[in-house]
Amino acid sequence: VMTHTVSDTDYEFAWELIKKYPFEDIREEQPYNGKDVFPMMQSHMDKRGYGFNIELNPYMIARQNVEPHNKVLHIKTDGKFSELDVESLRIHEIDVHVARRYYGYKTGLNLFADGLLYRNTLDEGLAINQSLHHNKFGVKPNLQFDISIKTVIGRYILEKDFCEIFDMLIDKVRTENNKDIIDFVVFKNICRFKRVLCDCSKLGGDSHGETDYLIGYQIIKKMTDKERDDILKWNIGPD
Repeated sequence: VMTHTVSDTDYEFAWELIKKYPFEDIREEQPYNGKDVFPMMQSHMDKRGYGFNIELNPYMIARQNVEPHNKVLHIKTDGKFSELDVESLRIHEIDVHVARRYYGYKTGLNLFADGLLYRNTLDEGLAINQSLHHNKFGVKPNLQFDISIKTVIGRYILEKDFCEIFDMLIDKVRTENNKDIIDFVVFKNICRFKRVLCDCSKLGGDSHGETDYLIGYQIIKKMTDKERDDILKWNIGPD
């Protein structure tokens, strides 16, 4: 029996956010590419002293990604970034994703570098909390949309195939402002779920990892600062 990982409450909240924060086409506001932001991210990594290398990578769906076992932060070579994006990624990727692996390695156990079961839920929850509340330039555009559309896709990823999910969503999220890019945005987000499969026509995908952003934030936002600091130092999941 297939079961989804998104609760009714989180699913309904995701649609509320999508309606409140529809996707905006902000490409003209993103003048930097991966090569431009490389030194900006490197200086922040050096400031923190976490010791991870930073590498440009043209073969990515996400704009940045942490590879813990090689201690590398990847930046998409042709990714598009604004100054607000860069600050958000500093406090999201380095101050959370890299930091949790750094503290994991300090325990002397690879188990904590990789993280315990469902550690990604708290990982992404912490990162979204940082991006929403601790970016000195404000909240980056489309953050609420991005975490919400993933949650909606996750609700159906085990029940509908790629095209069924795309067709179900596209008319509901297309606006006059985003009509030239929204097809790609929805397509890319479904791809993020399906990249664990060899055949994208099959049902299923990463039904946990991609929904962790909103679901994890719902957990993290109820915590105290002390609890959040503990979660940063111990790479564990909600259980």
